Amino acid sequence: PGILRPDWYGVCVATYGLYEVAFNNITCRTPTLTNPIPDPNNSNTPSRWRADTSAFVFYGSFWASYPTGNTISLNGWHFEDLDGNGYLSTDGNMDAPSVEWDGKMTWTTSANGVVAPFYIPDADTTGSNMPRVVAYE
Repeated sequence: PGILRPDWYGVCVATYGLYEVAFNNITCRTPTLTNPIPDPNNSNTPSRWRADTSAFVFYGSFWASYPTGNTISLNGWHFEDLDGNGYLSTDGNMDAPSVEWDGKMTWTTSANGVVAPFYIPDADTTGSNMPRVVAYE
């Protein structure tokens, strides 16, 4: 991820609005960055990190829309470093990256109660425009 803007932008899967999608058996291999470049427009917020923070990020920016009734299904995944070692939710951050970079990946509890490697930047989506994520390991 982030081939065009290394250390600044890039995750395995990012969406900017949708009604329904299923991601089946995705393998995401991403590095644990030591010095990522923060977004200069979001200082001192978890949204300042745009690279390699999770396998999936569901943005609401760029006029993205997640209409009422939307569903994002994560059906099986492998979330690994570049050497194939799996990232674990127990070693990561929940719901959002830390404000100060700690090199931990971000996990969120899905609508059906499964902890999965995704997050929704809180500055991007609110209320009825909130993505609904269900996950199945």
